[in-house]
Amino acid sequence: MCLVWKGSVMIELTLEAYLDEKVQSKHPFMVSVVGAGGKTSTMNFMKDRYGKARKLLYTTTTATLMPEDAAGVIWMGEQTEMRPCEFPSNQLYVCVFKNSVSERKVKGISAEICDDFYERFGAELILVEADGAKMKSMKAYASYEPVIPSQTDLVIVILGLSSFEREITDRTVHRTEALEKFIGKGIGDYLAYEDIPRLFKGENGFLKGVPETAKVCVMLNQSDVVASSKRRELENVAEALMEDGDVEAVFINSFRGGWCTGYKKSDGVALQGIGVSEPHMAHDALKVGGVVLAAGLSKRMGDNKLLLPFEDGTVLESVFRRALACGLDKLVTVCGRDADVTSKLSGAIGIPFVVNPDYALGQSTSMKCGLSAVREAVDACVFFMGDQPLIETSVIADMIEIFRERRDRHLILVPCFEGKRGTPVIFGSYWFDQLMAVEGDKGGRDIIRQATDSVETFEVGNPSFFWDVDNQASYERARRTLMAEVKGDK
Repeated sequence: MCLVWKGSVMIELTLEAYLDEKVQSKHPFMVSVVGAGGKTSTMNFMKDRYGKARKLLYTTTTATLMPEDAAGVIWMGEQTEMRPCEFPSNQLYVCVFKNSVSERKVKGISAEICDDFYERFGAELILVEADGAKMKSMKAYASYEPVIPSQTDLVIVILGLSSFEREITDRTVHRTEALEKFIGKGIGDYLAYEDIPRLFKGENGFLKGVPETAKVCVMLNQSDVVASSKRRELENVAEALMEDGDVEAVFINSFRGGWCTGYKKSDGVALQGIGVSEPHMAHDALKVGGVVLAAGLSKRMGDNKLLLPFEDGTVLESVFRRALACGLDKLVTVCGRDADVTSKLSGAIGIPFVVNPDYALGQSTSMKCGLSAVREAVDACVFFMGDQPLIETSVIADMIEIFRERRDRHLILVPCFEGKRGTPVIFGSYWFDQLMAVEGDKGGRDIIRQATDSVETFEVGNPSFFWDVDNQASYERARRTLMAEVKGDK
C-alpha cells in the first residue's frame, strides 16, 4: 500500500519486512537498540527470527540480564586488547559480555570492542542493547548516554506508549529530571503523544549518538494500550517523525497483542510483505498467572472483611475487578471462610475458584492451593491479597509487562513505596517449588529475603496501593480514600 504524503510517497509495511530487508542487505549488519519500553522484547524478537539461520552475536554496551537461552558465552573480562578472532564454528548464536555482576546480571563491552567485532569476528548479525532504562517505559538521556558503536548500521529507537497520555512519574519515566530539562515537563506534568516529535530534537534528543552512516527507525511500542480514537493521532506522529529525513521508518507496535503497523518513506526499493503487521508475539512469550487469596479468617475484623461494602460491591469484588483488568493469562481465586459466598462472587465475575479446606492453618496453605491450580499453565504468578481493594491496575500491568519483556523466570518483582516493600508480588516459576514448601501463616517473605540477586523493586506512586482492610479503622480509611479518588481530591 502506498500513501501520498506531503508531496511524496509513504509505504505501509510490516516490521518483519523492514528488518528482513535490512538484515539481508549486507553482512555483517549491526543493530543498536536504544530508548525504553521494549528493548529486550525487540532484541529477543530479532534473535528468535534470525538466530537460527545466521551467525548472530548478542551483546550490550551497558548492563543487562543474561539471556536464558545463552548457550555460548564469551567473557571478555578486563582485557581490552585480546579479542576473539573468529565466530565459533559449531554455533550460530553467541553472547559476548565483559563480566558477571551477579548471578543473573552481566556487564557489557565497550562500543570500541563492538566495532572491533564488526570488523573481524565473522558474525553476520550483531545485536547491541546500547542503552539502559531501569525497567521504565520511557526515559531521557544522561550526558553519557546512549553508547552506540560507530559501525552500527541501524538504530532502533523505542518509546513505550504506556508512559504517554498520563502524568509523568518516577515509576514510568527514567531520569525525570533530565526530561524536564529537555522538554520542560517533569513529575506531575502530562506527557502527550504530541510531545513525541519534540523528544527527537536537539543535542539531547533520541537521535543523540547515532552514527552518520546509520539508518534510524522508531518503534512506538505497547500499542495495545492505545485507544482506537487515538490511532490517527499516532499516525500523525509517525509522519512528523519522518519529516526531517533523519528517521527512515516508524512502527506502531506491540509484542503482547494489539494494533501494529509501520510506515517508511519510499526510496524506490520494493519490499516484500507490505501491509499491516500482526502482533509480534514471541513464540516463547512468558505467561503470567494470578491468584487472589480470599480464604483468610478475618480475626482482627471479626466479620468477614472481604464481604464488607466497597465501591459498587464488596472489598473482594473490588480486588477481582482490578486483577481482571491487569491482562493476566490465567487467574484463580482461593476460597476458605464463607466459601459459599466468595466462590459465588468469583464465579459471577468470571474467575475460576478453588476451595482450600485447610485455610485455618495459615496463608501458606492458600498460597499453595492457588499456585497448584495455575502453575502448569504459567511462567510467573502474582499473588493478590483479597483485602487490598486500592491496588492500581496500571501498576500491576506494568509489572506484568516487565516479566513478559524480560522472559526471566528467576525474577521476583516487588512493589515499593519510599523504600517500603509490599504486595502483590510476582514470582517467576523458578521459585514455584520453594513456594510450595512454605509452611505456616506466611507467604513468600522468607524467599524474598534470601533471594537478593533475583529480587527487584518497582516503585509505586501512592502509599494507599498497599493498604489492607484488617480492622474497622483501616476499612474506613480505605473508604475515605476511595471517595477522595472518585471526587478527584487525592
